Amino acid sequence: MLAIFFKFGLWTSARWVVASVFSLVSALAIFANFGLILGARKNQNRESFIPLIGGLTGVIALVILPIAGAMKWVWIPLILDFTWLIAALTRLGWLLKISPNGK
Repeated sequence: MLAIFFKFGLWTSARWVVASVFSLVSALAIFANFGLILGARKNQNRESFIPLIGGLTGVIALVILPIAGAMKWVWIPLILDFTWLIAALTRLGWLLKISPNGK
């Protein structure tokens, strides 16, 4: 493990580690938000989720990642974590007093 740090340099290796942690947090947040939304649709429960955390941590991971073309793909995590759109539409429906079953 230490050989990796010395082979690529300490700064590059640290960037890989931090980008990996941010990527893991991003994936967990995106999947957790999808799970909460699907569970809320089935059970009609109101669960709390944090929109944009998965997308923003994914963007940070791609910015930190020491790969030459990674910056071209920073928009992908925000597209994958479209739970912010669902949250915005839900809040808009709540503000307009529109219920999901049309009553």
